[in-house]
Amino acid sequence: MTSVIAYAVLAIYTVALLYITVYCLMQFSLLYHYKKHQRDVEQPSAEPDIRRRAFAREVAVAAAPNHKHANARRQNAEVGLLEEEEEKPAFPFVTVQLPIYNEMYVVERLIDNIARFDYPRECFEIHVLDDSTDETVDIVRRKVQEYKAKGLQIEQIRREKRQGFKAGALR
Repeated sequence: MTSVIAYAVLAIYTVALLYITVYCLMQFSLLYHYKKHQRDVEQPSAEPDIRRRAFAREVAVAAAPNHKHANARRQNAEVGLLEEEEEKPAFPFVTVQLPIYNEMYVVERLIDNIARFDYPRECFEIHVLDDSTDETVDIVRRKVQEYKAKGLQIEQIRREKRQGFKAGALR
């Protein structure tokens, strides 16, 4: 009986070691392929550095009106040899929804932090989805009025019937 238990333990131990060995070999295979193909990836070009230097040179030339290249930029602009400046990308309109339920101790900080987002105000709005039954309703109302006065697009939205908990307000 003892030998059967010993063989069973040995079999389990051997299977576990085989799994670990296969796992290690797979990891080595991943490492090998990663290192092999790492050389194939293009390295970043120096183009941004070249543009930075060209811009710095143009600023220096523009700052020195008596410099021999001062008029070259104006002449190139007239002929049309200068590259057009790239337009800044338009920001998508973003709505941040804050589902709240009886969170009077954190709601002010939450709204303050969301209002501080570094994003263009004309492309950004906040919906405070308030299902509260305590003083949170008044706190949110006061904060919403404060930020509306500052020009932020913010609204307090209350549901008549609370269904689906806080996530239900996101529908």
